[in-house]
Amino acid sequence: MKPALFVSDLHLAASRPATAAAFHAWTRGPARDACAVYVLGDLFDEWIGDEQADDPFTREVVASLRGIADAGVPVAARREHEQARRTMTLTACPMGLAGRP
Repeated sequence: MKPALFVSDLHLAASRPATAAAFHAWTRGPARDACAVYVLGDLFDEWIGDEQADDPFTREVVASLRGIADAGVPVAARREHEQARRTMTLTACPMGLAGRP
């Protein structure tokens, strides 16, 4: 059974390239072998609004999330990720505990 992965409070920012690089590596590796990926909150250090969607750093993060979804893994995100919701289809998969739905 593939795991459901949760990510929260990364506070990604262009000013922290090592954290961003680790996130992108995670989206190209373990996240693509999950049942689903859930982004619980504070993915970005700051969320100003829709105008941030044109920022190259934000586009790279959204592209990494889209890569997970394009690999067939459902991605669900919360609140400040409205741009990600508009950019890609975000869904959820059934979750279970100890093999039970």
